[in-house]
Amino acid sequence: MSSSTDSMLQSEVQSYAKHRWLLTIAGLLFYVVDVLTDVLLALRYFQQKDYLWTALTLTFVLTGLLVTQIFSYSWYWDDINDPLQNPDGEPKISGMSRGAIAALHLLGVGIFT
Repeated sequence: MSSSTDSMLQSEVQSYAKHRWLLTIAGLLFYVVDVLTDVLLALRYFQQKDYLWTALTLTFVLTGLLVTQIFSYSWYWDDINDPLQNPDGEPKISGMSRGAIAALHLLGVGIFT
């Protein structure tokens, strides 16, 4: 390949990386706003003594959080075992051990890593 083709590919990769980073940040912000509004709704139901709606809202919120954390953890597990992502077969990825990643996911903040 010529040097002009290399520089074109490199600029496309950098553009894709910036685009992906921006979409990741936007997705995380939407995720946080969604969870916060759901919790505020449950709080409003609780203040109005609508305990059934409070329980249903919190059940759906917690179910969504649980499923999200399970998928996130499984993706980390796959990355650790993937020879392309982890060619050396190290027990760590992103500088964290499996136990640290599991602890973050149990606390519900693993998706932010």
